[in-house]
Amino acid sequence: MADSDGRYSVGLVGLGAIGTGYDAELPIEYVLTHARAASVHPASELAWGIDPDRNRRAEFTRTYDVDTHESIDVIVSDDAPDILVVATPAAGRLQDLSKLLALDTRVMLIEKPLGQSAEESAEVVRMLRESEVSVVINYTRRFSAGSLKAREKISTGELGEFRTGVVRYKDGIRRNCSHLINLLLYVLSGPASVVESGPVTEKDELGDGDAFFRVSIAGGEVIFLPTGVGSYSFADIDLLFENGRVQFEDHAFNAKISVGTRELPTSGFRELNKAVKIDCEYGTRYQYAVLDEIVRRLDSGAGFEAELNDAEATEMICNTILQ
Repeated sequence: MADSDGRYSVGLVGLGAIGTGYDAELPIEYVLTHARAASVHPASELAWGIDPDRNRRAEFTRTYDVDTHESIDVIVSDDAPDILVVATPAAGRLQDLSKLLALDTRVMLIEKPLGQSAEESAEVVRMLRESEVSVVINYTRRFSAGSLKAREKISTGELGEFRTGVVRYKDGIRRNCSHLINLLLYVLSGPASVVESGPVTEKDELGDGDAFFRVSIAGGEVIFLPTGVGSYSFADIDLLFENGRVQFEDHAFNAKISVGTRELPTSGFRELNKAVKIDCEYGTRYQYAVLDEIVRRLDSGAGFEAELNDAEATEMICNTILQ
């Protein structure tokens, strides 16, 4: 339950880059980590942090003035937060998860991937399903204003039936493309399956890499194209419908939506109406948006069931291509 001030307590396991590091040297307008999101959101309160690294714990205490611990073993049910953030590497997650699930927390926000292998991910999903805790996997793009609006337009039928789409990405299927797969599952409401995949190029030490592949979803098909060019990261999505178009750009953080068509006065052809851009500067505040949606659902009593379902489907697609 929220405290007497109406705020939800947040505990953070893992004080690395996504936990505290990404925005450590940035102005307060940037909210790219779980720690800063919990500290600046008016409906949450950062309760404690856990990390085995002494220097990280010291920096965390200096920055946020809250308690830190070396291990989750010291946390008891009385200290359990309303929202428990698991921002640790996938290695060792199975061992930690049973201890974390024993805590009486309401929502667990977990970093992806869920496991180091398909087998580990499946076991993590099984344990989460058997628990009573609500689960959110930190696929951040599904929480943007553009994603929410696109899902609304698609689900109400304003855009008509989905036909086809193209995704361009770089820097790993698990690392980056998984965010785009998960976003598609959210806005198109799946299910999805891989119908074709090419060879994986330049696998890293964790077995991640890029590949061409095609996915069948929502009665249509999406082609995934690795860009393979430049020293810059890249990610965008272009979806065509019977009566509209949805584009995700700026690393798929912002959206453009075209609804309906108009007749060209001279040619007899029709074209899509002008797109409306939904730009909320989401790329600078994505962790705030994730926490804000969790708070909204806790306040309203809305469910979290789709989060784990889509995360499981995302990892199954990634593992199918990378196996």
